[in-house]
Parts: sequence; structure tokens; C-alpha cells
Amino acid sequence: MPDPEPDSQPADSVMLRRLSLAVIFFSDLVDSTKLKAQVGERRAGEVIMRHHEGVRMLLKKFPGGQEIETAGDQFLLLFSNTTDATHFALRLHHQNRQLTEELKAKVLDRIGIHIGEIALHDTRKPGSENTKVFGSHVDLAARIQSLADGGHTLMSGVAFENAKMMIGDEAIHGLGELAWVNHGPYQLKGVPRPVSICEVGEVDHVRFVPPPDTEKCQRVTSETTHTTKPASNQAELRIPNLFLKLPQFGQRLRLVPERADTLRELWLVSGPEFKIGKNHTAPDGNRENESDWIAWFWPRSPENDEKTRQISRVHVIMGWLDAGLAGARDNRSKGGSFFDGIPLASNDWMPIKGPGQLRLGAEYILDLKIFPSALSGEPSVKNLKSLPGLPQPVEVPVRGAIALRPTACPPSFRESFWVLTDATFGTDEANPVCLPYEGLAPVQGRFHHFRGCFWLEAIAANEAVQVNRSVLHPGELIPMMTDQTIRLGPNTFKVSVVS
Repeated sequence: MPDPEPDSQPADSVMLRRLSLAVIFFSDLVDSTKLKAQVGERRAGEVIMRHHEGVRMLLKKFPGGQEIETAGDQFLLLFSNTTDATHFALRLHHQNRQLTEELKAKVLDRIGIHIGEIALHDTRKPGSENTKVFGSHVDLAARIQSLADGGHTLMSGVAFENAKMMIGDEAIHGLGELAWVNHGPYQLKGVPRPVSICEVGEVDHVRFVPPPDTEKCQRVTSETTHTTKPASNQAELRIPNLFLKLPQFGQRLRLVPERADTLRELWLVSGPEFKIGKNHTAPDGNRENESDWIAWFWPRSPENDEKTRQISRVHVIMGWLDAGLAGARDNRSKGGSFFDGIPLASNDWMPIKGPGQLRLGAEYILDLKIFPSALSGEPSVKNLKSLPGLPQPVEVPVRGAIALRPTACPPSFRESFWVLTDATFGTDEANPVCLPYEGLAPVQGRFHHFRGCFWLEAIAANEAVQVNRSVLHPGELIPMMTDQTIRLGPNTFKVSVVS
């Protein structure tokens, strides 16, 4: 890695230092020494030259990509987003296979991708320009790349999560079916916490095998770590000093819009149960009779009101199951309830193993989607210990979030989400909390619930999220508290945390 900035620079150069959030991409041409022994120095040089030319020509097709340096057979590139970095990696492997066939010499790159804040040094001399980068995230990207075999692309958990959310199962022209695999957490030498190592590749060309243990890298198993250790497949977060206050405990987070005429309330519900029915308040003060998802036929009309009367106050209850799954059961409702056409019992849980349709009575239908967490545990927060009075971590049997969407009418009084542990939000429909607000990024941030409190994390590098008029930057996490004002794009909400 580049040396630290010297105290002084020659008179004919200028050193500019800046910080930037970037996608860090390392590639390494494998077995180049072996190639030289097999075909000779001259022929090997021709193969390596063609490979390097191919990398640079491919990079020109990605406006957000930048070559930082080349050392021997290794490239260090920066990208503005994980989608481009992933597409580049997949296309490079495809290009290498074509080059192998053409040159009759095996051409394989091993690739590592990570996202994080880096320091850039721009050194400008007369007639030249050179950018150097350094930082712990650059080092980590290099370590991830070193674990990969030729023809493979390994990624950190946070890069993997962003890329998978944006690309998903989409077909990429000229490439085969993709698979997204999380190999689990690894303890890397010199890295304080385990890092989730993930992989993406074409199923016809990649054998997805976890990296083997070495002296510098060991896979973390249930025998080597406790399940409540902080999640390690994302960069360490930090709570801004302005928000270093004891969080407010609660299992419901209400975001009440300033413009109630155009926006609905947003409810994030945590805890072991999520209730669905027509009761949006509990007049007797008994929360047992209050639903989290309000199942009304909307908009209001005599016909729709009559349909709503056929729904029970709490019609269906969803809950945690010990097997790491969510389940659903009927709550002795009027018209019964069904999941994918199968009746729900009132005295037993039906495991929910994937997306499906939940029907209340004869006509009210909800599309149900499960969004597994990309994190292995609660997030790693650098200054979490500065908050006094926080309880110890508690193991949650089901991680991620569940989102519901009515099929025949819009949501009624509010939109509710069951946040088991965490849920990303943004404009992309691949988020559990999809918010089509102007100015938000496809993946803008993440809501968390851990230690009995709700938290808000920024992911996208923009100024679209503000709390009490303070911009939330990537890598920052704040506790959510009643009477905070949160701005999401152009929309302002008042926060209320309910126990």
C-alpha cells in the first residue's frame, strides 16, 4: 500500500487529500509464473499484455470505473457502485474464458470486492496525474481477493448485499444464470472482527466452495463464536456525538408524516409477534386487541366497509418459530385464513418458508415477502459502549424483515413492516421498506432493532436523510427517539417510539 503522506512535497507537485466512499476492486492474474515456465517468457508476456489490454478496454465501458494502479499482474480499480463492480467482474471472467480459448493458454483472475471509506491522494505533477489510495478498507479488499481461486469473485457482506439487491436474478446479456452464495463469517489475521465472505458467479462456470482455513484466515463456526457476537459482514458503524444519548426502548416505531394528506404513516414493528386484522386502535387499552397491519378495504365506501366487517379485529398472528422460521396461525377469525390456499389452524403454527399469499376471509389478500438479513448478528458499532444502560445482546431466532402488500386495494391507515432485526429502505422494490421518494437512493439506508431499541443507519452517500436537521452520512447509526424529526428525501416525519 502507498506510504504515508510526507511532511513536504517537491515544488513541482501538489498533494491533494480527500476522503471518499468507494467500491474497491482487486484482481490478480493467477499462475502467471507457471505460465512463463510452460510457454516461455515471450509467449507469456504476450498473453499478459492481451489480458491487461482487455481489462482496460472493458473498464472504458463503465463510466464510474477508475484504474488506480497496476502492480505486476494485479489491478486496483475503484467503482462508484457495487452493481458496476459486479458486472465488471462477471464480464472479465467471461472475457478471460474467450481469451483462454483463443490463445490456448489459461487466463484466470481472482477478484475481491469491498465497499468502504478510503483516503485518496491526488499527486499532480507537470505533465502527469496520479491517484493513490489507502485505508483499512483497501487492505480488507486485498485480503478478500487473496482468498479467491482463479475464476472466482469474492465480496464482503456489505458489498454483496448491495449488489444482490440491485442485480438479483436479472439476466445479464451474454452471461449465464447467476448464483449468490454467502460462505459465512471468517476471522482474518489483523482484522479485529470476523468478516462475512460472499461470492457471485455463473452457475455453469463456478464451483461454489467456501475458502479453506489457512494460518491467516479461519472460518468462524458455532464452536468458535457465540451467536450474539456483533455482525461482521459490514463496516464498523459509528454513532455521531450529537446522538450519543440513551436510546428509547420500544417495539414499535411510528413515522408520522408532516403532510398527512399525501402520505401514510410508516410503522416498523419488532418483537416475537406481528398481528393482522381490522383493529387499528385498542379502545380498551389492551394491546392484545390491536393489529399491526390494518386490513381494511380501501378507500372507504359502503361496499368496502361491509367487506371490512368480515375481517376480525385480530385475524391472523405471525410469530417466531424455534427452527429459525416465521410462522402464521389463525386467531379464531370469522371467515378463516389461508396461506397459499392452505387453511391456517388456530392451535398450531404453519411455517412460512418463502413468499406467498395470505388471505383473510374470502377476499382480503396480502402478498407476503421474506427478506433475510445480510448480517450475521447485531451491527458492529464503534462507540456503542458510550451509551450507558443498554441491555446485553439477545439472540433472535429469525433475522431480517417481512413485508406485506395488499393485492386488491392500497394500504389503509398506515404501512406496516415486521422488522425482525433489520430492514433496508430506498426506492428499489427489492427493499423490505420500499419508499419511492424523490432524492432517495435505490438502497438508502437500513432500520435496525437490537438491544430493545430502533436505530437508523445510512448507506448511500448523499444528503437525503436528515435527523433533527443533521445529515446522516454513510457508516453512521443513530438511535430513534420520540419527537425526533426525520427527513427522507423531500418528506418530513415525526418519530414516535412505542413500547
